[in-house]
Amino acid sequence: MASFDIAEEEYQRALRLLEQDAIAKSVVEQRKAQRDVATAQLDSAKKALSDSVLTAPFTGVVASVSIRKTEAVSAGASAITIIDVSSLEQQLIYPLVSSRKYRRGKIRVLL
Repeated sequence: MASFDIAEEEYQRALRLLEQDAIAKSVVEQRKAQRDVATAQLDSAKKALSDSVLTAPFTGVVASVSIRKTEAVSAGASAITIIDVSSLEQQLIYPLVSSRKYRRGKIRVLL
């Protein structure tokens, strides 16, 4: 972004100087070309960044990561496993005899 900002400032400065006949038109065209190249590079960097972001189709918790940092991933390949915690259920089964030991809301589970 810094190169684009510099190229844009230089181009705008050249336009102001051209209005005052203080710069050659060829220099303005050169600065415009430099700005256009910087714009293309910035657009390319923005596209690369947006292509590198993975977005899940739902809110969840990352269960596992199948890739390493900077590793390229093919389209359709599994990179991350995400669990939708909103649909998780747990069922506890314990003998009826033991049920008298526990009061409602006082069950402690050790995993």
